[in-house]
Amino acid sequence: MHVELGSDENSSDVTGRQIGFLMRSRDESEVISSRINGFSYTAFAPYSDWEQFSGKAWGFWEAYRRIAKPVRATRLGVRFVNQIDIPKSHIEIKDYMRTAVDVSPYLPQLVAGYFMQITVPLEKFGSATTITSTVLPPSADNQTSLILDIDAFQFVDIEITDSVAADEIRSRLNTLRDVKNYTFEACITDATRGLIS
Repeated sequence: MHVELGSDENSSDVTGRQIGFLMRSRDESEVISSRINGFSYTAFAPYSDWEQFSGKAWGFWEAYRRIAKPVRATRLGVRFVNQIDIPKSHIEIKDYMRTAVDVSPYLPQLVAGYFMQITVPLEKFGSATTITSTVLPPSADNQTSLILDIDAFQFVDIEITDSVAADEIRSRLNTLRDVKNYTFEACITDATRGLIS
């Protein structure tokens, strides 16, 4: 799981000056990236729940905000990378994912690799979601792992120095979690639900 606050602009730096820090917890279960143009907090599986995760992320964001003194937020996002383990060495992607690639019926249907990425605007949430899916090679125990990576985001223009900015940012991040849940449920099949229940 990953939450990001920052700029939608890509930047490069050829001056050789340091533009940020990457910090990892001792057990490497958490990573904080603080940059001149953004902040992100990542927690790796297993994580407990959204409230605990978002509370920790918010605490780190507040520390970053006090030190870096950012002026405005232009992009908010939450990203969840799901690994769905399937006890088979070969799978039919559409048995597990509703959002998948169609292979022409004129080509062999067995594929050696799979990678798909799409971005879908979700007007009812005022946001968009980038869905990335791939399959890891079968493991020694004939298990295939399907990856469903969901990055829900909004482009915003929030003045961070405004007294209501914190409430607005938190509210939007909670909405983006709803976008992630909506996207996840829209992408998976009942067969996948049976594997994760």
